[in-house]
Amino acid sequence: MKNLKNSLFVFTALIGLFFLSGCAKERIMKKYYVLDSPAVSAYADSVKTLPYVVVVEPFIARPAYKTKQIALRSDSNELQYYYYHLWAEAPDVGMRFFVWQKIRSLKIFENCLLEVSQNFPKYLIRGTVDVIEMQEPAPDSDFPTAHVKASFELIDFKTGKVAVEHSFDRTETLPEENSMNDFVKAVNKLVNQELNIFIGKITSSVK
Repeated sequence: MKNLKNSLFVFTALIGLFFLSGCAKERIMKKYYVLDSPAVSAYADSVKTLPYVVVVEPFIARPAYKTKQIALRSDSNELQYYYYHLWAEAPDVGMRFFVWQKIRSLKIFENCLLEVSQNFPKYLIRGTVDVIEMQEPAPDSDFPTAHVKASFELIDFKTGKVAVEHSFDRTETLPEENSMNDFVKAVNKLVNQELNIFIGKITSSVK
């Protein structure tokens, strides 16, 4: 009887450890988030495709934001980085693919590539990621914000001259009780809005 009780105790303890182990793994699981352009809207039908090839070159990120770890601005001159919340790609890489995906989907140019092929392009697109972070609430606010500062340029491949440029420095207020998904959605929204402006400048300037 004593042996049976001991066996039951050991079995119960092992079951408990199994579930505790599972919960611990769930708590420490790393989560990855993507910069992603939304599905193409009816706006695409009104775009007249420009008869040129464009290459989206690698973007440049400020070193503080080149890491995959999502940055948190905890004070005016202080950054912290989330350990379990990460970008699926470094922000400069993610932003480049965001731009490529949207311009390609909207068919702004006859062809939109990620590298120079045998046929030299007419234009290059370059960009910078200066800030991409969550900001803790200001002293007079209860709400955190998403902050994105970046720039886009359309460069003439032969001359190296800037044909179209657009830069922005935007913030978006997040819910008081927010999740990391709220932050990423806000970043995607801001980048998409500003990319629309950049595309509008291209279609109105390039003939």
